[in-house]
Amino acid sequence: MSTPNCWCERCDIQANAIRTRMWICPECGDKRCEKARFHGNRCSTKMNLAQTLAETAEKPPIGVMPESVWNWHQRRNRMIELMQAMLRYSEAGKPVPVAWCEELMRRIEEHIPAGGKP
Repeated sequence: MSTPNCWCERCDIQANAIRTRMWICPECGDKRCEKARFHGNRCSTKMNLAQTLAETAEKPPIGVMPESVWNWHQRRNRMIELMQAMLRYSEAGKPVPVAWCEELMRRIEEHIPAGGKP
């Protein structure tokens, strides 16, 4: 049953047979709130906000990448840099320093364990 001069969706449609205005919750001002749909419902946005704040309070701040992961990325990036430099030297017609080749081979052996998968 509709209530005269009610602000909710259900009462507006029952009283006027069409939508005559935007339905907004009087407590939170959110048009998606359950109370905007029917005045008998509880304000869901307030409940969701309280729940979100509670969940946020429990989460720790963002930390740092674990050292083992950081080291892995650094080693991999060094191998990529060595290969790119070797390619540039080769394309320029210059000899690739032997030290670079030895370092790349050593890093590949360290990166790929005996099983064959990195």
